Amino acid sequence: MTKTVSIFVPAYNEEKNIKKLLEQILNQKQKNYMLEKILVVSDASTDKTDQMVLSLHSPLIELVSNTERKGKWFGFTIAQKKLTSDYIISLDADITILCPTFFSEMVKTLESKDITSPKIIPYPPKTLLQKIFATGWNIATQIYKNNLPYTELMLCHGRCIGTTNILFTKIIWQPTFGTDAFMYLWAKKNNYAFQQTPSLIQFYLPISIKDFSLQTQRACLVRKKMHLFFGDFSEKTYTHIRLSYYIYPIFLSLCKHPLLTLGYIFVRIKSIGLKEKQDNVLWHIASSTK
Repeated sequence: MTKTVSIFVPAYNEEKNIKKLLEQILNQKQKNYMLEKILVVSDASTDKTDQMVLSLHSPLIELVSNTERKGKWFGFTIAQKKLTSDYIISLDADITILCPTFFSEMVKTLESKDITSPKIIPYPPKTLLQKIFATGWNIATQIYKNNLPYTELMLCHGRCIGTTNILFTKIIWQPTFGTDAFMYLWAKKNNYAFQQTPSLIQFYLPISIKDFSLQTQRACLVRKKMHLFFGDFSEKTYTHIRLSYYIYPIFLSLCKHPLLTLGYIFVRIKSIGLKEKQDNVLWHIASSTK
């Protein structure tokens, strides 16, 4: 029997990209699955997100519009109640799917595993700052690559996560940002298996130091939040990375791109002083990555 798939798209002020993403979802080649539903939860968007969704007039798309911002985690609780397919795949609304068989590849992974995320690459940088951020992205990728189990945590990212229905419906959500880390840690603590899917999606790099700072700050605060929910299990996953893991990737980057690497080090130091007070549930959006 053909497996069914539902797509969950949490959205907040995503008018620039959400229609294109939904079209990409609808145009996927359904080799080993049947698309059952696309659920968009608009978290009190103040732009034309809702209008962009409704303009497609697809019977597969259901739009839920929150009257006030509640956070991405709350969208997942709505999805738990509304989606009953064999596999549930959540997608951030500001990404681009690069493969016409993207969901088929995700389903292939989920036939033997419980939770998966695809590979991600940034859009080609256009500005000097984006080139600096792209350099940092490459350095970070090399640092995390050989640092299990932290590698898996980094590979399971919020831009796209697919799970079996069994896992998806069992997750007991807590009010928090960092939903990707929460899903991964909940799954691993309950003995569910993760594996990366080789298909690719693209995401936007920030165009300002302020937005870059928001992203790096989020990573630090998420670790603290996850410790509240998962205690020592979280800390065992967030293992301290050995100093040697930093040295070689940074040295290699300095040899290949000395100015961009020095620029990235400068930006990281500068971003430390740009901390913003954040809500315990809602995260201030890095608007330039949309």
